Amino acid sequence: PSPTSPAKIQEYKTLVAQAAQLRMALLELLTKYTPESKVVTSSEREIERLNLQIRTLEKQFPSLLASLPTTSANAPRPPDLLLEKAQLFSAQAKVDSLKSQLAATQEQAARIALVGPQIAELERKKDAEEASLKYMESSLEKARTDEALDPSKIPNISIVQRPSFGAKVTGETKKLVTQIAGSGLAFGIALALFLELVLNRTVKLNYELETRLGIPQMLAIPHLSPKQITKLRLQNSPSSSPATLSSNTSAPWSPTHFIRSFAEEIRDRLILSFQLRNLTHKPKLVGVAGLSGGEGTTTIAAGIAAALSETGDGKVLLVNMHSTGPEAHPFLDGKPAFGLIDVLNGHDSLPPTAENLYLANGATQTGGVAHLAAKRFYDLIPNLKASQFDYIIFDLPPLTHGSATLAIAGCLDTLLFVVEAEKSPRLAVKRAYDELVESKATVAGIINKTRPAGPLWLHS
Repeated sequence: PSPTSPAKIQEYKTLVAQAAQLRMALLELLTKYTPESKVVTSSEREIERLNLQIRTLEKQFPSLLASLPTTSANAPRPPDLLLEKAQLFSAQAKVDSLKSQLAATQEQAARIALVGPQIAELERKKDAEEASLKYMESSLEKARTDEALDPSKIPNISIVQRPSFGAKVTGETKKLVTQIAGSGLAFGIALALFLELVLNRTVKLNYELETRLGIPQMLAIPHLSPKQITKLRLQNSPSSSPATLSSNTSAPWSPTHFIRSFAEEIRDRLILSFQLRNLTHKPKLVGVAGLSGGEGTTTIAAGIAAALSETGDGKVLLVNMHSTGPEAHPFLDGKPAFGLIDVLNGHDSLPPTAENLYLANGATQTGGVAHLAAKRFYDLIPNLKASQFDYIIFDLPPLTHGSATLAIAGCLDTLLFVVEAEKSPRLAVKRAYDELVESKATVAGIINKTRPAGPLWLHS
């Protein structure tokens, strides 16, 4: 063979060195990437290209093998350990990849096996619905055919006029009766609307507080019949019998009183309102007042006080601010009621009416006539705030002109304005609410004895 030129020898050595470097780089890449990654496959192709060039040069110039450092000129080239390790790592990575694919395939097969019965059930339903649809199509086609063959619809035979029996002509009489009946119905509707919309201008429906008067509504208490009151009292006391609850003589703080369910709802909304307003001080002062008296403020105030006394270990004080004589107010039901000053100065030694509930009379008596002085109430504010009660509920006098309730409303945390449905005039309610807003009071409305919408005579 012809001698190998130094340039070919140098080219051969360069290719061998580059192939060795690429194999080292491939080994390092296999520690970071999978054998299927683009960078690994690109490096393998480059190594194959260099090996092809090396083998081509070795075939053309066999003497090039002697130029490499070996123990013998004719000794075969030792195996490339780095390349073998790279191929081993590549094979292991392929095995791991195939194992993960096998696991995923087995998991998918398990899911298919689970939904197989569902698929079979759906196919069965599909076949049944297709059979039903085909039956309906055939029935419809048969009905159309029968309708087309109906003898009455044959164009050559038709009925010109059916026979009729003789009858007395009553068209004018029926027309007159219809007109009279329609006029009476229209007059009745007009009269009902006139009575409801013109003559009777009281608050009737619960949504009128917010929509027509702009008063935030706390709760609407429906008008209850004696049977409904007995049913509520039975729900509050399942152990009692209807015979023992037939009369409504229990005190408002009694668990069997019908107002308790509504009072508990008012209590929850009051507590939520205090939380939203971030009121954390104690005691919290809550007043209950009506427009002219008789709206049920005393019963509602006592029920709220009893419901609040059950929320925890804190004490609740119910204060009667109405004009009273020396004897207890009727709503106290004979329970001991003390003066407001006495309760504030030493309520720990006074007997409670119920658990955590105390009663007090806040009105004063001068010359045989009891009255509530706003200045006196202002003087009691420091004592009220220093007391150990959690809540103090005031049963306030009606919001009549010149009432002391308007003067002290701004000192309370919340004033519950009780409006009796179908009794309290809208204009008077609006006037009282505007005066409360001017006194910086936080007002929430309670409408009592509401009825369903419609004329009053429908619900009598």
